[in-house]
Amino acid sequence: MPSPANPLLEAEEKLDAGDYAGARDAYREALLREPPTTTELSLLSTAEDWECVEYRHALCEKHPNSRDARKALAHAYLRIGRPQQAVAIFNTLIEEEGPPRHRIPLLIARFRAAVSAGKHHLATSDFVEIWLAGKTIRPARRFRPGLLNHIHQAPNSAVERILDGIAPQLPKEIHLMKYIRIKKRELAALAAASGLQG
Repeated sequence: MPSPANPLLEAEEKLDAGDYAGARDAYREALLREPPTTTELSLLSTAEDWECVEYRHALCEKHPNSRDARKALAHAYLRIGRPQQAVAIFNTLIEEEGPPRHRIPLLIARFRAAVSAGKHHLATSDFVEIWLAGKTIRPARRFRPGLLNHIHQAPNSAVERILDGIAPQLPKEIHLMKYIRIKKRELAALAAASGLQG
């Protein structure tokens, strides 16, 4: 078969047709020939990300009882900006999970997906469960800074709702309450400075 006159066009056609593995390979080959542009690199990333999801779907179909394959699919959905699908998979995995110590990593992953999906009530619930688990499950305590860091990086509208949900459920956590008060003052100051308040 002769080589196409425009390998980038071939890659684009494959991407449009949903042949993500073919598009990924065609973009890679084309970009090795000519210096890539930002747009072409972005399209390559899109093809790679969607091929990753497609492959993990195939793994789940081939091994439907594999929890690890389903976790990998959920993480792939997060990578392509589809947190709703990730939350749905994590919900199923968490329902199937046994001892609390094995739930924690899944809860952390679902918490991140729920924040991205705008499911603030679910994110709040996961945060509280993980935080409280730190009292009895020593390794869970190590995840607390990561939870706070993820809240710090979330969009301001999500942060406010999550903090409002956490505060009444963990009022005796003195240092956490101090963090929440400081964070809420920071959000108010940002809103005032950017003219979004009043």
